[in-house]
Amino acid sequence: MRAVVQIIVAASTLMAVCVLFLLVYYGCVMTNGRTNEVPPFDRRTSYLLFPRENEDVVKRAIIVSGEELVGTSDFSFYDGDTEKSIAREILSLYPPAEQDRLFHYISALNTEISRWGAETDLSRVEYQISGTKATLTEFLKNGRINYYIYNISADYAPTGVTVRYGL
Repeated sequence: MRAVVQIIVAASTLMAVCVLFLLVYYGCVMTNGRTNEVPPFDRRTSYLLFPRENEDVVKRAIIVSGEELVGTSDFSFYDGDTEKSIAREILSLYPPAEQDRLFHYISALNTEISRWGAETDLSRVEYQISGTKATLTEFLKNGRINYYIYNISADYAPTGVTVRYGL
């Protein structure tokens, strides 16, 4: 009888440890969000495009999806409530080399996002680049953060896309 009680206590202890482990694991997953490697032209990816040198048609960065990036038609973007289009050859994945211009394009995009108000779930974006590795961070109004990390190997040809959703 004593052996049965010891077995029951050991099994209960083991089960409690397993439950605790699962709670810690799922807590980490929920805190860290989901990380996925996705194809570069997946609709779930987001990229920033910048005006090429000497182009003055648009004065800010433009957000596009992977599907839009691989498309053949002009890019669509919003200027307030008005949808506009811009020729593909005017925009580039490569940001401007001058940090002041890069800051201006991101700042102008964030101003535009604010103008969209309730028409978007974005509150703002951040962008960093180191060499050819770019990181686009989307801050959502619900408090979540999405990261898109990719390498720019050639214009309109990103590689190594990692998406981290919902932090």
